[in-house]
Amino acid sequence: MLSLDFERFNLTAFAQDLHDQEEAGQEDEAKQAHSLLDPNAHRQHH
Repeated sequence: MLSLDFERFNLTAFAQDLHDQEEAGQEDEAKQAHSLLDPNAHRQHH
C-alpha cells in the first residue's frame, strides 16, 4: 500500500515537472518573439 502511494506521488511530481517545463518553454518562446519585434527589449532584461 505504501509503495503504491509512493508511485502515485512520483507520477504526480513527474506530471507537475513536465507542466512546469512546458510553461517555461512557452515563456521563452514569447520572449524570443518579443525580442524579434523589439531587439532592444531583450537586452534590458539581462
